Amino acid sequence: MNQNTYGLEQIRDAWIDAYYRGDIAQFRQYEHEQLQIIYEAKGVTENSLNRYEQIAHAIKNAVWKPQKPIITAEEFEFNPEYNRCLVSLKSENMQNLIQELWVFDQSWRVVELKFCKK
Repeated sequence: MNQNTYGLEQIRDAWIDAYYRGDIAQFRQYEHEQLQIIYEAKGVTENSLNRYEQIAHAIKNAVWKPQKPIITAEEFEFNPEYNRCLVSLKSENMQNLIQELWVFDQSWRVVELKFCKK
């Protein structure tokens, strides 16, 4: 297994854990400054700053309770140089629920988070 592969898995775990805890400072360090959040069903794309403000507001008002999707498979597709990876999170009928695009430049960072149409 390539070292970048192992590093990405650890970073993803830390990022996901910090997100569900509402630790913005922690999960923000794993997000690229140009992060785009795409909601395919709504046709909406947000930047990370808007997202951080919404999460901080929810935490301040004690309503931060993100729902964890039911994921039955995770697929990692690396480019030949192992510096880009598309992670697809799939439902039990193997439909894409969420796709994460990660890039490696000294460390792994997520640059795109797409919530796929259901």
